[in-house]
Amino acid sequence: MKHVFAVILFVCLSGCACIAKSAENIYTGLISDAHAHLASRIEGVAPSDIIELYRRADVFRAALFVNVKKLRELRPLFPEKFIFFTDPYKGKRSNYRLARERLRKIPEMLDSGMISGVGEFYASLSSAPFNRMGIEIDLTEPAQEKFLSTLNEKTAVLHIHDEKISESTQKIFGKYPGIKFILSHCGYQQPARLRGLLRKHSNLFADLSLISNKHFGPFKFSPLISIRPSTDWKQLLIEFSTRFLVGSDIGANWNRMQLLPEIIYDFRRLLGNLPIQTAEQIAYKNFDRLFLTE
Repeated sequence: MKHVFAVILFVCLSGCACIAKSAENIYTGLISDAHAHLASRIEGVAPSDIIELYRRADVFRAALFVNVKKLRELRPLFPEKFIFFTDPYKGKRSNYRLARERLRKIPEMLDSGMISGVGEFYASLSSAPFNRMGIEIDLTEPAQEKFLSTLNEKTAVLHIHDEKISESTQKIFGKYPGIKFILSHCGYQQPARLRGLLRKHSNLFADLSLISNKHFGPFKFSPLISIRPSTDWKQLLIEFSTRFLVGSDIGANWNRMQLLPEIIYDFRRLLGNLPIQTAEQIAYKNFDRLFLTE
């Protein structure tokens, strides 16, 4: 009798587990990746491999950050669903400085559609494999005037990696209202602070890259968002649903790039916790509005 009872209990518990598992909401609509890197050298990896990777991950569109020297070579090799960003700064391993000759090319690249914006630009970086010492730039310095004025005139998008978002950086948001600033990895910020920034600056956006630390190494801070966001994060994402984008932050090497399907699936799980209108805005509509409209 005990044996029969144990079997019945096991079946009941198994059924409950299946119900619980199936109860997880997964966003199944279109999704676009607003933050990905295309390393200058990935041995044995062709553009066709990257295109196939995005197909397997079921990503609708993608924004790739590419070295300016590689743009003319790579642009014809990718379909229109891929858009490109570049950074006029260089020397990241030793120092991070503006290359004037690169900056001069930015307006023409924006006008021709070769690039859809600038990024990833590092204003405040604690540490990364390419620069363990970190990067700190005061955007109010005169040396940054030409760079920011050029983007402001073109009403361009600037992906900015800024972990601190100092008072001087916030002044820049107001001084250059034509620039659409996208905070890379908004998970560095607590919801309350991010809410205050978004309320104050209408030209400020944020991508959700690096929300999950399980995919990338321990050099990053502990994630503040997860695939099951807290009530504070949910409320923030709903309130500012037109200001957030998905971002995978893949790149650097092929092993990291191949994590894309897992990362995108995590985003689908996260978005499944939100109202469908909010999920669609974050998943792809904000991408289209920022990068593809005239």
